[in-house]
Order: sequence, then structure tokens, then C-alpha cells
Amino acid sequence: MSAPAVALIVAAVAGLLVLANLAEARPRLRASTYGLCAAVVAASATYAGGAPVGIAVGATVVASMLPPVRALVQHQLALLHRDSVLHGVVFSLALALGLLLLLVPLRAPGYGAPPGAAQAWTALVGLEIAMMMLAALGAGLFSRRDLAATLRRLGLRALTPRTLLLAAGVGLGLVVLALLDGAVTALLHHTDLRFTVALLSLAGGFGSRLLAALLVTAGDEVLFRGALRPRLGNFSTSLLFVIVHNRPYLSWAAPGLFVFSMVLGRLWQRAGTSGTLLARSVFSVIAPPLFGVA
Repeated sequence: MSAPAVALIVAAVAGLLVLANLAEARPRLRASTYGLCAAVVAASATYAGGAPVGIAVGATVVASMLPPVRALVQHQLALLHRDSVLHGVVFSLALALGLLLLLVPLRAPGYGAPPGAAQAWTALVGLEIAMMMLAALGAGLFSRRDLAATLRRLGLRALTPRTLLLAAGVGLGLVVLALLDGAVTALLHHTDLRFTVALLSLAGGFGSRLLAALLVTAGDEVLFRGALRPRLGNFSTSLLFVIVHNRPYLSWAAPGLFVFSMVLGRLWQRAGTSGTLLARSVFSVIAPPLFGVA
């Protein structure tokens, strides 16, 4: 997808999330919010994969909004509240994203650019910023929460010495997992993570690489662990994490990535999103050189 198209879709989703937050306290906005959600999803899917994909994804999202389906989802995912407009929209968007990526082999803008190219850095950093923005707006920034409350909702807090050591230890543990599990090794070589770590290799020194890793994984962790994990649960969030990152098609590397995400989800319970971000960064700095990626 082109960068302008991605920017337009991100802007539409951002507006939808703000409206969904406002609809929590304004029942008259419920119908228009659900209608806009279906329209945004159908239009985005049609643009990305054509009319058949747009119809399939749009129909699935509309079905997910029906009361019997909402009741079933709430029964399976107890963290989602059936009467919450915001939770319904978030679930529908997550469902649509997962289904779309299974049907269409999408790549982020700038993915094929040389790692050192300005286009690559701009695209990657822009994508991370977009994910953080969507996570913050979905958490209610400017509509239901101020900045401090939004950061708390997203699990972004100062780490204590104990949680800092725990997060760093989990990051090292993920490196060990990569050494033991060939699926994670394949993941490093054949999916979007290879693009990310190639960019990290341009930073000199451990400290610079760690800062770069924090930058290029921040959006990922804030969105998946900070925004989605508290509502979708660890299992469902990890499934979506696998679909988003192991593309264009699911491969045998998927189980290793699923375990990777599940471990981060458990760490989130102890150290919040700040802890998972540190663990991801430690992994991104140490693991790639061991496999000749960077």
C-alpha cells in the first residue's frame, strides 16, 4: 500500500477511535460509530484487496457487531464489555486487521528499501508513531483521559530496579529461546523483524543500538501490549501479533513467534508495557548478531 493511502486509513481509524470514546457517554452516537467502523473497514479492505476482500472483511465486521455475536465474544473474552462501544470497535478493528492480513499479503511502505535509505527509516519511524497515536487515542487521550491517565492505562510507567532486572532477564531469555527454537531463527531471517534489525545495525555501539531498538519497537509494544493486551487477553493478542508480523503468509515460524508474544504478555502483568518494551529492545540488540542478521 502507498504511504498516502496508509496515512488516510490511519487518520480514519484515529477519528473512529475518538468517536468511539465519545460514544461511551453519549448513547446517541452508538449507531453512527458502528456505521463508521463498518465503512472504514470495508473501504480499507476493498482498497487493499479488491471488492471480494472488502465484502468479506466488511461482512465479518458487521456480523461481529450483532448482539448475539457480541454476547458470545464477551463470554469468551471477559475483558471486553458487551455494552462498551469502544470495546466493540476495538474488537472489530482487530478482527478486520487479522482477517485482512490473512487474505492479502500486505507490506508496510518502505519495506523493500535499502536499510540505510532515508525512506526506510522514515517509513518505519512513521509507522511506530502511528501505532502509538492510535493506541493513545483508543485509550481515550483528549476524549476521556488526560495524558498522565492515558500513560497509566497503556502501562507506561517508571520501572523499579526489580522490574528493570526482570525485563532485562526476560529479554535475555528470549535470546535463549531463539537459540533453542529454529522457528525464531527463521523469523529473524524471513519476516519484518529482519528489516527492523537491519536498520538497528546502522547504530554504532550497544547504547546506540538499544536506543534505536526502543525507537523501532515502541509502537509495537504500546499497541499490542499496552492497548490490546488488557482487552483481548494474552492469547488473542498473541494470535494477532503473529498474523501481523509473520507475513506475507503464515509459516512454520509462527509457533515460535506466538511463544515470543505470550512471554511478553506475561511480563506485561509484572512490569507493564515499559518492561515489555525493554525486553524487546534487549532481544533486538543481542539476538540478530548471533544469527548473522546484523
